[in-house]
Amino acid sequence: MNHRPRSDTVRERMQQLRREIDEDVEDVSASARTMVDWKHYVKTHPLGVFRGGGRLGFLNRSKRPKRHLPTASHRDRVDEDRSVGRQTRADGPRTD
Repeated sequence: MNHRPRSDTVRERMQQLRREIDEDVEDVSASARTMVDWKHYVKTHPLGVFRGGGRLGFLNRSKRPKRHLPTASHRDRVDEDRSVGRQTRADGPRTD
C-alpha cells in the first residue's frame, strides 16, 4: 500500500506541471503579441522608431535609380544630336 500515496504524489505533480505549462504558454503568447505590435514600440521608444523610419526611408531612396526629367536644354541637345546623326548617315559613304 506504500505505492498508492506515491502514485497520488506523481499525479498531483503532473497536474501542477500542466498548470505551469499553461501559464507559461499564455505568458509566451502575450509576449509574442507585444513583440509584433508596432504601436508598443512607438509608445515605449518614439525617438528610436522615428530614427529607424528615417534610416529605412533613406536606404530605400538611395537604392532607387535616379530619374532625371528632361529639361528644355537637354531636349535641344538631343534634337541636335539626332540631326547631326542623320546628316552623318546621309552624307557618309554607302555600304550597300
